[in-house]
Amino acid sequence: MPVRLVAPGVAWLAASDTALPALSSADAERAAALTAPRRARFLRGRAALRALLDERAVVEPARCPDCGARHGAPEVRADGARLFASTSHADGGSLAAVSRRRVGVDVETASALRVPPPIPVPPGEDPLRHWTRVEAVLKADGRGLRVDPAAVALAPAGDGWRAELEGAVYDVRDLAIDAAHVAAIAVTQSS
Repeated sequence: MPVRLVAPGVAWLAASDTALPALSSADAERAAALTAPRRARFLRGRAALRALLDERAVVEPARCPDCGARHGAPEVRADGARLFASTSHADGGSLAAVSRRRVGVDVETASALRVPPPIPVPPGEDPLRHWTRVEAVLKADGRGLRVDPAAVALAPAGDGWRAELEGAVYDVRDLAIDAAHVAAIAVTQSS
């Protein structure tokens, strides 16, 4: 199965696919340093990301704010503009998103949540679906799990969700991957 677009600017690549991306020298160096299972996930994520971009786009790992190494979220430059990108991996595949605004995606295997998430879940809400929304916001924020997930305030809004985190506002949507996966995307609201 090739890379599949699941929403505008969002691509899914199943683990069964053998598509490989063209890697930058930094990505090739990073892939070579990873163990086989992590390398496969990384390569799937890059393939899904590359499917969303023009071949001339430059994709480089960002610098980690904690250690300074290049292993953060992908940084993308295309036609002289900076784009925001996010990738997420689960058993079965990798998800990638690109946007002109800060973006975060999260995908989880539908059977993955065996313990309650480390956040309060609204009554009647599916804990795993709620978790993917929160984690997508944390990724869009750029700090990920260095921020307390309980700090994300989610409320229904139209056909999706509105999230707030330390004054920033995000549009959040569930993504339909397949019956085996739960996913969400968060994008900062335009000003």
